[in-house]
Amino acid sequence: MRENNLADMIRHLHASLRKVLPVLEAQVNQIIENKITDRNRIDRLLNDLLDYAQIEEGLEVFKRLCRYTYPIYPDIAISQINDYRDMYDDTYTPPDSGNE
Repeated sequence: MRENNLADMIRHLHASLRKVLPVLEAQVNQIIENKITDRNRIDRLLNDLLDYAQIEEGLEVFKRLCRYTYPIYPDIAISQINDYRDMYDDTYTPPDSGNE
């Protein structure tokens, strides 16, 4: 019974993440389209996106910003990718992925 409750809580969290993700995605689009190179802004946004990388859509946005960042600030991109790996290693499967 507790497992279902936890899975329901995670599904609810993922639904909440999906509601806010478009705001962060708009910021990523703005950075990429306007070729913004503000180191602190990019690092902060990548850090925020780490929480959203637990859902597929969030991971795609995170990857896009990492790809943009790497040629400008490889240290930031590498650090954020390592943080992602620490948080979501290859054993992590989101409960809403259909692979429960």
